[in-house]
Amino acid sequence: MQGIRARVAAIDRGVLRAEGAVVAILVAVMTAIIFAQVVFRYVLSSPLVWSEELARYLFVWITMVGAGAAVHLGQHYGLDILAKLLPSPLQKLAGFLASVLIGASAVTLIWQGLKEAAGAMNHAASSVEVPMVWFYAAIPIGGALMLWHVLARMVTLGFGASALSAHGAAHAD
Repeated sequence: MQGIRARVAAIDRGVLRAEGAVVAILVAVMTAIIFAQVVFRYVLSSPLVWSEELARYLFVWITMVGAGAAVHLGQHYGLDILAKLLPSPLQKLAGFLASVLIGASAVTLIWQGLKEAAGAMNHAASSVEVPMVWFYAAIPIGGALMLWHVLARMVTLGFGASALSAHGAAHAD
């Protein structure tokens, strides 16, 4: 079992690194687009008509990919003050239930995101003329990343690991 845990933990760290790289690239591109828009609008008096829309869609991708990383890092908001007052076995149950709720939310994002993306297959963004499916795809992909991290936490740290702590901060039983 330790071999499986180690492999899942290694894959999970790789997924986290990839998420970080994707978010960094998207933030850099979004920043460059917004900077160019400011220069074109206020210096050259010729605004870029596509920049606001593309920056908005990049922000959605940043948010959804970042949500997956936040699950791994235990950075989502949570109220654990009551759980910490519980005896240890009930704390583990509360951790499991929190993980199940996060997993259910992720499955909902995947399911509904796939439906939205499928509905956007024949539509294009108004100013950048890119199929909207590329922008809607952020929702199920973000949900899948979140679900992966929840399941990886359960495999590597046990079913009762707190969903509000980072993978490295929690301890397997």
